[in-house]
Amino acid sequence: MNLTGAILAGGRGLRFGPPKATFELQGKPMLMHGLDALSEVCTERLVVARPDTPLPPLPPDVRLLYDEFEIQHPLSGILTALRHASHPWVFICAVDMPFLNPALIRWMMSLISPSALRPSPEYDVVVPEAEGRLQPLHALYRREVYEELASFWAEGEPIPSLQSILRHPTLQVRVLTPGEWRAHDPNGRSFSNLNTPDEPL
Repeated sequence: MNLTGAILAGGRGLRFGPPKATFELQGKPMLMHGLDALSEVCTERLVVARPDTPLPPLPPDVRLLYDEFEIQHPLSGILTALRHASHPWVFICAVDMPFLNPALIRWMMSLISPSALRPSPEYDVVVPEAEGRLQPLHALYRREVYEELASFWAEGEPIPSLQSILRHPTLQVRVLTPGEWRAHDPNGRSFSNLNTPDEPL
């Protein structure tokens, strides 16, 4: 199954200090950790950033997109990625999540992949839940959910949080419980994000 992978790199990162995408982590820029993981499961890779976001040199097959919405909200990056994705499903993650687990992403994909015995389910989003919170920046989004998600922005400020948006009854969301995803990522390392440069790895 073809999959687009998109890393949102355009956050302001005020708590972090130095630019997250170019921050050296274990010998390479943090953005590259995510891109390397996505290369194992995605046939298309995107980076979505603000025009003024410092970025390391990108591999030639990675497309750089600039946020198309003048809103300070991760919904901007999600909508930009969905608008330009080439494949029906898009895995979206954040640049400060450098410990992505390709095995977990493959399993998430298996939940939406049709087979001879099981038709493709009509989900809009497939998202893990950890410690009572959804992980909207480690989730699969159906490309066609663009219009529905854009409606939350079109209603004006304040835009609901992604937590609230993904729990809205108009969306068909498959929530992955810890009892499900821990078989593929026992410690939930995939969802760990670095908020400060000196945070323990």
